[in-house]
Amino acid sequence: MECPKCQGLMIEEGLMIEESLPDGSGSINEWRCVNCGAILDAVIAQNQLRRSTRGGAFEISSRW
Repeated sequence: MECPKCQGLMIEEGLMIEESLPDGSGSINEWRCVNCGAILDAVIAQNQLRRSTRGGAFEISSRW
């Protein structure tokens, strides 16, 4: 998989947590870029998709 930020190599990591998640599992699977450290998981991907369908990224206006 290729990193959307730097086009570097992303590796899959699994995180075990002590408490159960709403889906009943005790682990989270995510992708981490070995170059820049960007993390991508299901929640991040869903939020990015939701934002892109609303018309793109948030715009920051300048006061000057």
